[in-house]
Amino acid sequence: MAGKKPAKRSASTTVIPKEDYGKPTLYVGLTPDANHVCLECGNKTKRAIIREYKGVLLCGKHCVIKVKRKEIKTETV
Repeated sequence: MAGKKPAKRSASTTVIPKEDYGKPTLYVGLTPDANHVCLECGNKTKRAIIREYKGVLLCGKHCVIKVKRKEIKTETV
Protein backbone atom coordinates (compact mmCIF):
# COMPACT_ATOMS: atom_id res chain seq x y z
CA MET A 1 0.00 0.00 0.00
CA ALA A 2 1.43 3.28 -1.09
CA GLY A 3 0.78 6.52 0.74
CA LYS A 4 -1.09 9.38 -0.83
CA LYS A 5 0.82 11.87 -2.93
CA PRO A 6 1.03 15.44 -1.66
CA ALA A 7 -1.22 17.98 -3.34
CA LYS A 8 0.25 19.93 -6.24
CA ARG A 9 0.92 23.59 -5.61
CA SER A 10 1.53 26.36 -8.03
CA ALA A 11 5.13 27.58 -8.11
CA SER A 12 3.92 31.19 -8.25
CA THR A 13 2.09 30.89 -4.92
CA THR A 14 4.30 32.17 -2.12
CA VAL A 15 4.02 30.97 1.45
CA ILE A 16 3.18 33.82 3.82
CA PRO A 17 4.95 33.46 7.19
CA LYS A 18 2.64 33.33 10.21
CA GLU A 19 2.50 36.32 12.52
CA ASP A 20 3.95 35.95 16.01
CA TYR A 21 1.19 36.87 18.45
CA GLY A 22 3.04 35.64 21.50
CA LYS A 23 2.87 32.43 23.46
CA PRO A 24 -0.58 31.57 24.86
CA THR A 25 -0.48 31.10 28.64
CA LEU A 26 -3.23 30.07 31.06
CA TYR A 27 -3.54 32.58 33.90
CA VAL A 28 -5.43 31.57 37.03
CA GLY A 29 -5.69 33.97 39.97
CA LEU A 30 -5.50 31.83 43.12
CA THR A 31 -6.73 34.40 45.62
CA PRO A 32 -9.93 36.45 45.30
CA ASP A 33 -8.02 39.70 44.82
CA ALA A 34 -5.41 38.32 42.37
CA ASN A 35 -6.23 39.64 38.90
CA HIS A 36 -4.09 40.05 35.82
CA VAL A 37 -4.16 43.65 34.59
CA CYS A 38 -3.20 44.13 30.95
CA LEU A 39 -0.53 46.80 30.56
CA GLU A 40 -1.89 47.93 27.20
CA CYS A 41 -5.66 48.29 27.74
CA GLY A 42 -6.08 47.94 31.53
CA ASN A 43 -8.43 44.95 31.23
CA LYS A 44 -8.66 42.86 34.43
CA THR A 45 -8.97 39.09 34.18
CA LYS A 46 -9.18 36.51 36.93
CA ARG A 47 -8.92 33.33 34.84
CA ALA A 48 -8.14 33.42 31.14
CA ILE A 49 -5.69 32.51 28.41
CA ILE A 50 -3.38 35.48 28.06
CA ARG A 51 -0.46 36.02 25.68
CA GLU A 52 3.19 36.47 26.56
CA TYR A 53 4.97 38.65 24.00
CA LYS A 54 8.62 39.58 24.63
CA GLY A 55 8.29 38.85 28.36
CA VAL A 56 5.17 41.00 28.81
CA LEU A 57 1.78 39.44 29.62
CA LEU A 58 -1.05 40.89 27.51
CA CYS A 59 -4.76 40.01 27.48
CA GLY A 60 -5.19 39.08 23.80
CA LYS A 61 -4.08 39.32 20.19
CA HIS A 62 -5.40 42.85 19.82
CA CYS A 63 -3.08 44.12 22.56
CA VAL A 64 -0.09 42.30 21.00
CA ILE A 65 -0.91 44.01 17.70
CA LYS A 66 -1.02 47.40 19.46
CA VAL A 67 2.42 46.78 21.00
CA LYS A 68 3.82 45.75 17.59
CA ARG A 69 2.47 48.92 15.99
CA LYS A 70 4.09 51.05 18.71
CA GLU A 71 7.41 49.28 18.13
CA ILE A 72 7.23 49.90 14.38
CA LYS A 73 6.28 53.53 14.94
CA THR A 74 9.25 54.12 17.28
CA GLU A 75 11.64 52.42 14.84
CA THR A 76 10.64 54.72 11.99
CA VAL A 77 11.10 57.89 14.07
